[in-house]
Amino acid sequence: MHMKIQNLIETKYWDRARCFQDAFREFLAPRHDLEECGWLAVELATRYWLNHVEPVNRRHAHADLATLKECLNFISGSGLLELENVQALPYYQATAAGSPLVAGLLSLKEIMSEEAINEACSDIEAAINVTIDKRNIRWDALQAIESLRCIWWLMGNRPAPSKALNPSSKFADFLRVGFVYLDLDADPVSAFRSWSTKWPYKLDL
Repeated sequence: MHMKIQNLIETKYWDRARCFQDAFREFLAPRHDLEECGWLAVELATRYWLNHVEPVNRRHAHADLATLKECLNFISGSGLLELENVQALPYYQATAAGSPLVAGLLSLKEIMSEEAINEACSDIEAAINVTIDKRNIRWDALQAIESLRCIWWLMGNRPAPSKALNPSSKFADFLRVGFVYLDLDADPVSAFRSWSTKWPYKLDL
């Protein structure tokens, strides 16, 4: 079984290498053999799919936080969980046969105070404020620009432009091929323009 899995992984790897080689053939140098294409394909997949930016809609996130704070304050001030019969329920101990949710609520109430709730919500608010705001930006397209710029550099080309893109340049053609390869329905020239002003994690290539 172990050998079968290993063979399957290797087959998938070489299939991906051939797919990359076919897609970017016009940009490859003689040294970019199938093994090199496999490595580049993995690099692109890692940078685009595995290291994907996760933006949030800050306005909605702040509204959700306000609702969460109201719920926590309600639980903290509610007398329902202080009833003697609730405290005596067998699943207060969160046994396998009981309800861990009730036990969790009781445990949560023990550590909740107005100060603790305010501190927790303040920490969450700070995290929201430093997270990329989704707005109406195609962040997946900007992620693709950043990933493809890195692949362009790894292929041994001169550093890609970082401020202005000539739509008729070889790099612009490379981005168009890259967007098709990534199955991304977006205009790479427009995406580059947006990336140049809004992408917060630019690599100095």
